[in-house]
Amino acid sequence: MTKAKDLTSGTVNVSENEATGQKYLLIAVPDFATDPCGDPAPLAQTTEQNKGRNGLGMSTYLRLGAPDSSATPQPGDDLLQHLFDACPAGFTGKVKVGADEKDTVFIDDERNRGLGLDNPAGSVGHGLTNQQRYEWHTQHLKSRGGWRDHSDGNRISTTYGDKVEVIRGNYKLIVMGRQDDPASSTGVEMSGNHIQDFGQATMPGASVTVEWIQDAYLPAAATPDYQGGVWLLINSTERVYQYSRNAGSFREQQWGDRMESYVGSENPERVGTTDDAGYQGHPTADEIKASHGVLDKDDLASKLRPSSKGLPRGNPHIIDKTWASKIEEYTGSANKRVPSIHSETWAEDVVELTDILHGIASNTRIGGGVAEATSIGGAQVSQTTIGGALVDSTIVGAGVVELAIAGTHTAVTLNGINTEVTLCPLTTEVMIGAKSSSISIVGNTSEIAMGTGVSVQMGGTTELHMGQALSCHIGMADDTHIGNTWEVNIGNTMSYVLGNSEEVKTQATVTAMKKMSIAMIEKKTGMKIELG
Repeated sequence: MTKAKDLTSGTVNVSENEATGQKYLLIAVPDFATDPCGDPAPLAQTTEQNKGRNGLGMSTYLRLGAPDSSATPQPGDDLLQHLFDACPAGFTGKVKVGADEKDTVFIDDERNRGLGLDNPAGSVGHGLTNQQRYEWHTQHLKSRGGWRDHSDGNRISTTYGDKVEVIRGNYKLIVMGRQDDPASSTGVEMSGNHIQDFGQATMPGASVTVEWIQDAYLPAAATPDYQGGVWLLINSTERVYQYSRNAGSFREQQWGDRMESYVGSENPERVGTTDDAGYQGHPTADEIKASHGVLDKDDLASKLRPSSKGLPRGNPHIIDKTWASKIEEYTGSANKRVPSIHSETWAEDVVELTDILHGIASNTRIGGGVAEATSIGGAQVSQTTIGGALVDSTIVGAGVVELAIAGTHTAVTLNGINTEVTLCPLTTEVMIGAKSSSISIVGNTSEIAMGTGVSVQMGGTTELHMGQALSCHIGMADDTHIGNTWEVNIGNTMSYVLGNSEEVKTQATVTAMKKMSIAMIEKKTGMKIELG
């Protein structure tokens, strides 16, 4: 049954195919006006980039029901092809169906969703394989029928009240931006429980790709609510100067297994001339494949490391300024310490300024050993100005090794309990202590102290003290006392002068001192000593 009614500027056709039972309603208004927009239309109806339709007739139609099964091109078919050609970066537009590859429209048709995945990340998914997604749905996009309309003019829709749309299938919107190159299109797709948008000029993929990682966050024992796995979201913004403004109160919370940040690279190029420009120092393709358990690791690596040709890949000038009412920074805590912190700085020149108006409190507690090395190739200028009192305290729980070497002063400190070595051109002091030992070498005078209380002096003057209190002069020892000089030894004290030793004292003084010493010894020990 076919019915047609001519209108003033169009036709209305109602048709039913009695053999197949297919029906449709077609409202068509051909050549309703001459297009006034753009440049004159291309000659011979050929397609030329960005040429307008000025001077051509415009048509519009609405077809409800069965699709047009004829081979006759329909108005808008050239635009419909953009569904296949316009897509985010990383989307191939191909889906594997058995041994063949088919052209596809939706990103989800080729998305890695795991093996037989029914409920990714705990939410109910469609549970369709790649082949089912294509064969059950996408390949019937144009042949299924339902509603198709086209207009060579503009379409304006206004709604004063509410508007609700419910789409059980997928949704894809392509905006060509008044040009005809799919590589410069923008769009958004909602498919497979995900939203992906893209802008080829600035954001090849605001959401480049979403891949399922089945082996991430696997629980100790799988539960009906959570079987493990996460969605890997890859974002990209290229060829832009981006300014972000935020005003208010903000809180950022992050958890996970790993946080990586890369700024610049070891092989920068202001504009990339090779595929790998700007990637040196970043994770390699093999490292990417090893750290992400997706089905197609090669495909994932190409998405995470796309070609750098024609894209900014230079090292930036970083400016970081902060003004605040108060700044608090914490790394780890007493309840949860960071197991290891590694920090490196490689620079040609470093300029640092810290200007503190009031006091500074610094507290460093070290429970284990400390190894510190500083190598300076050129001159060093160090200046510290302290306007008030300075209290400096260092508490070390284990051994400390410190070495300082200078032109006129060399100091080595080796800490067991207390060991210190100081080496200078004029003064040399060595302290080796389980308890207290001291060696001092100054010019021609040397002093060694060892044990509980032992003193040895060697050189022009040599003095040896051993035991509780023992004094010996050995060798060329000159002891000259001039004037009123008194020497009194009380207690267990013995003094010996051996060898070529000369003492110059007045006879009266010597006799008086001898008598006083003998009297004290007799009083202390009860011994009686007479002078011969």
